[in-house]
Amino acid sequence: MNTETRILIVENDQDLRDSMVECLRLARLTVSSAGSAAECYQTLASHEWCVAVVDIDLPDQSGYVLVEYIRANTDMKVIILTARDAIDERIKGYDSGADIYLVKPINCRELATAITSLTQRRCNKTDPPVLHSHNPKSGHLSKAPHPARPT
Repeated sequence: MNTETRILIVENDQDLRDSMVECLRLARLTVSSAGSAAECYQTLASHEWCVAVVDIDLPDQSGYVLVEYIRANTDMKVIILTARDAIDERIKGYDSGADIYLVKPINCRELATAITSLTQRRCNKTDPPVLHSHNPKSGHLSKAPHPARPT
């Protein structure tokens, strides 16, 4: 696997963090972890990362602030994984920049599948995106021709 598919887990509970890392490695994902926002900031500078899985209740900073930073300063996709399940918390998570908001406890297969879905859409693209045009009269989307590729 190349550096574009690196996954960063940011979780303060060491047992849960270790379990997630092990589980995702069994799913053949390249995973590293951090136990705090400070450790995450240091780790972000060390590699190109594709997806961050971030807990909200970190010991040194709100996970929402960390997600905002990641969204503003990287191309990473972000999954919030937290015990907070209230709708206001979910909305706050999406407003801070999360692509997916998951609630603990989480099944490892679901987490691996969510990560894989994000990485397939973002990290492994070799072709330009398919553009769609919107017909306001019919409300339908249709494929627009690809712009000419430089040769």
